[in-house]
Order: sequence, then C-alpha cells, then structure tokens
Amino acid sequence: MRKARERYPAGHSRTQPTIINGIKIIPVPILSDNYSYVVIDTASNMAVVVDPADPQPVQACLEEEGVALQAVLCTHKHWDHSGGNRALKRRYRSCRVYGNAMDNIPGLTHPLSDKDTIDFGTRLHFRAFYTPGHTVGHIIYLLDGRAIGGSSSLFSGDLVFLSGCGRMFEGNASTMLSSLDTVGSLNDETLLWPGHEYAEDNLLFAAEVEPCNVVRDQKLQWVLQQRGQRLCTCPSTLAEEKQYNPFLRSHSQDLHRALGLQQNQDEDWTTEQLKLNIQSRHMEESESTPNETEELKASVNAVEFIYSITPKDLDQCLFADSLVTVSDSGRELGDFTVSVTKASYNDELCYLLHANSHGTIDDIPCGTSIIAYISINLEILEENHHEYVKLEKQTVDRKVHIVKQDDQLVVNRIISEKEGVKTQTHTFPLSSLKGFVSEASNLMILRILARQKTVPENMTFLSFDADTVLSKSVYRALGCKKQMIGEELVDIFGIERTVSPAKDSSGTWHCYFLPDGHLASRVQLGSPAIMKLLHLPFLLDGVEKDQIPVFEKKPLIWEEDMALYSKFLDRKEELKADYSSYVRQHPELKALLADFLQFLLLRKPQDVFSFARDFFALASQSPPGKSCKDSQNFPQE
Repeated sequence: MRKARERYPAGHSRTQPTIINGIKIIPVPILSDNYSYVVIDTASNMAVVVDPADPQPVQACLEEEGVALQAVLCTHKHWDHSGGNRALKRRYRSCRVYGNAMDNIPGLTHPLSDKDTIDFGTRLHFRAFYTPGHTVGHIIYLLDGRAIGGSSSLFSGDLVFLSGCGRMFEGNASTMLSSLDTVGSLNDETLLWPGHEYAEDNLLFAAEVEPCNVVRDQKLQWVLQQRGQRLCTCPSTLAEEKQYNPFLRSHSQDLHRALGLQQNQDEDWTTEQLKLNIQSRHMEESESTPNETEELKASVNAVEFIYSITPKDLDQCLFADSLVTVSDSGRELGDFTVSVTKASYNDELCYLLHANSHGTIDDIPCGTSIIAYISINLEILEENHHEYVKLEKQTVDRKVHIVKQDDQLVVNRIISEKEGVKTQTHTFPLSSLKGFVSEASNLMILRILARQKTVPENMTFLSFDADTVLSKSVYRALGCKKQMIGEELVDIFGIERTVSPAKDSSGTWHCYFLPDGHLASRVQLGSPAIMKLLHLPFLLDGVEKDQIPVFEKKPLIWEEDMALYSKFLDRKEELKADYSSYVRQHPELKALLADFLQFLLLRKPQDVFSFARDFFALASQSPPGKSCKDSQNFPQE
C-alpha cells in the first residue's frame, strides 16, 4: 500500500465523475490499477462506497464532496478490495459493511445472500447477486436505475472487466460461466463499473481470440486515447461488452467460429454445451457420486416428522448454546457455540443459525463454522460450512456452499491443500431430496427432539457426508441419564445420529440435552475430545426447575481476555479517530485551551476551579470566532 501511494500519489488515472439524474458516481483510482467507487445521492448528501482498498483517497473524496458515508459494499475478501473497510468504519461510526459471510469480509456487519436488496434513502437501491468463481463468496451490486429515472449501474468487482473477466482463484470454469451469465442477463443499457483498469490489455487479448471484430477495434482506439491522457475507461455498457467481451459472448456463433469450435448438424449448441459440461465435470471430480444415491430415500416417519413441526416448535429453539471442548484427561481444548435467531432471506421469514467450534487436538489448531438460513420447513435456503486444520507446514481448508436456486440445490465444494485447490460443483433436483437434512438443519431437529423427549423408531433422513456425497442419516434415542453440571445433578436426554455413506465408514455422534433443549454434551465416537456444558443456563419458559443455581462470581481480568482486549483496542482506535476528527473540525478549541493555559500560568490563582469557571463563562459570551485573548475582561483572582 505504501509503495503504491508513493508511485501513484495522484492515483493511476484522473477522476471523471458521472452524474445520472442527481446520482453522482466517482471512480477513485487506487494502487496501480484498482478502482473504488463513491456513489452519492446529491439530493440527500448520502454516500456509499464500493470496494475501498485504501481508506485515505476514499476519505479524501468523501470530505471533498461533504457527504455522510452510510455503508461500504464489498464484492469480495481480497485486500485490494476490502483493505479500507475497518478504517472507514472507525472513522464513520454508523457505517455498515455489507458482503458475503462466506468470503470473510474484514469488518463485515451485514452479511448478504443472493438477490438481497439494500436501500439507502429513496433513490439508492442496490441488489446483490451471488457470483462465485473469482472467490467462493464473490458478489456484485446493481444500482437500480428505475428509482432515478436513468440507467442502472453494475459494480462488478473482479467478476467482469471491460472486455475481460477475473481469474478463478476459488472456482472452476462452469461456476465462472454461470456467474458471467448472470451479468449477461441484465439490461443492455446497464453501466459497467469494474474493479480494475485492465481495458487495454483485455482488448488486445480479445483481438487474438476474435481478430475480425470491428466494434472491438474501435473501442481499442478509444481506450488508447483515454489512457494516453491518464483518463479512466469506465463505464462501458453491457450492450458494448456483449459485442467485444469474449467472456460475455460464450453463446455467440461468431465467437465459436473464430475459436474453431465445430457443431454437429444434428444437435443445437445447447446440447453440445451440455455434453462439454458433463465431460468437464467428470475431469474435475476424482470420484463420481455413487449410483446407489439414486435409490436413497428418507423414511416415511422422518418426512412426517418434518411436516409435523409447528412454528411454536421452531420458536422454542431460539436460544444460544455455549460449551467447552475438553480432552479425555479434562484439559480444556477449545469452545463450541450454536445460536438460532429469526431472520429474513429474500423477503422470506426464516431462521439464521450460527455454529462455531474452534480449538486444538493433539496441539493442532482446527475448527468448524456454519452459517445457514433455514426455512420454516427446515429446508436449506443457503448454508456456508467451513472447516480447517492448521498443520505444521500447511493448512487444510474445506469450504462447502449450499444454496437453493429455483428447483435445485447447488453445492460448491472447495478444498485447499498443499497440492493446490480442488473445486467441485454438484446440482441436486429438490424432488430427489425429500427428507434432506443439512448440518444446520440437524442442529434444529436435535433441539426439537430433545424437547419432545422422544425419537421415532428408525427415523432416517438424507444428509451429506464429509465428501458431500448423499448418505443416510439415522436418529435413535439413547434414553435419559444424570449428569453433573456445575454443582447440580440434572437429568439429560440423549440422541444418537449416524451418517452412513455408501463407500466410507460411518460417523456417529452422541448428543445429550437438558429438558428445554439446551445442549449438555456432544461427542463424535472415536474422537479424543468431548464438548461439555460447564454451567446451567436459565431454562426456557414451560420447563420446570426446582431451584436456580447460585454461581460464584469470578473476577474479570479483561486485560488477559483476548476477545475483550481486542474490543478494547478497536474501541480505543475508534475514539481516537473520533476525537481527532472533532479537533480538526473545531480549530477554535486549540485556541481556547491555549488561551486558558496562558492566563492560568500568568495569574497563578490559588483557586484554579473558580478561575476556570470565570474564564470559560466569559468565553461562552464571546462572539463566534473571537479568541479569548481579544477580550478586555480577564478573570480576577
């Protein structure tokens, strides 16, 4: 960042704002070729920033325009698009940071899903589109032109550029093409605002792919003129891009002929493309889904159980669990938390589940996190499942993203190991997933079963195993037993869940619950660690409890608590930035304090408080902008 500032002190391009019926879009050149965007509603002075890599030029632009920053819209996690998130949030305390939780966006406050809408005032209406390929959680933002009576604007991050597209760091060709098709489906008059100034190089590449393209040749000449004057080349329109951007012309017959792609006379292009996609999928996947999965079905009582769940049953699951992970010897290894809250997904009432497990096993850091939106029918709307193991010389990282799209469930799986990154994409018709339960839905079902204290016999759902292969998931009751929690002996009810893949060995978990559904213990058979509840929570309404335990108050040494100390440092920096901003906005403050200190030292009064009272009383009566030393009446001793 420092080197880029030194090399491009005024940015790599000259700023050229675009105004569309009172909406001002300012490309802010950052680093060697990045663009951040400041979007301003000039009627209300509200502003939104897209992808602030460097906070300094973005803040300078906001201050020059005299606008109030409402939010940061972040397309993906890479630092050259998100590096300024936290600094801007500290500078503007009410600023919200939007992005996809799958991408670990710095400073994220408002996670987004596909087609979520974000409104700022009456004229700034954005829609987010989930477009994986460059990263697993990449999203783009469409500013709706209907609210302003003009063209819509697409902020495409690193998905699509003028005559180009982004690299596939965490995706495959089929995933990227699907995301590019999302862009291609938008209105032709949409303005394209990309994340980088790659126009010249991209057009030269397009000339090699498709030499005989007059529109592209004309665009290249214009780009060369612009860059010769250090002017930016954005925006283009999607209508233009569809004429010369090879990555938005994958369905173009002209491009197919230029690439020498032959098509069977008896088959249309859609059929031919389907064949290529099938071949590509077989090359990417080391193992195909076993044929046996076509015959897998959930049991009748499992399907009936899901249909029998009422909104009241689900509402009784709205609480948080917090357990510690301990070894066989009792040594604390980590923590495990689960929380369920009400939420909205694409204007649909649903439940948001967060689950986290972090710690060390055999001194190896590892962890799992789940973020999921679950419908009132316990169907997965969207789920992000992340697992990692940090070995001595490498980190094994596994991410699974599940999203419901129309009548299909799309599963993207990314595994990062020392050998490289492996990606897989599976698509399941919803009609074949009757009785399917994801890891997130499983946690909800366990709470409901625990409150009912009964498990239907041989209740079998469909679920994914560790390799995202459809498998059987069987539940059975373990009965009741007593467990010491804190200083109290309580009754707990146990449930066993076994996931049985067609090829690999099965995995079995034993979970025990308090009467109100709170998790008391959880263990995977064969694992050296067990998760335990250390202190009894307050039980929910409707569950009897003989007495409320009294816990000994423990001293809080917050300096030694990493989480609290980190919050303290963040808050400290936030306050320092706020104070500094206030001092800059009120230069008279320094003059006033300097005058007071000068008179205090000259007079040396015995009663400092009375002197200060009289001094500042006179200062409050001074005309605005008049220094205290201009007054003829000084405080008397």
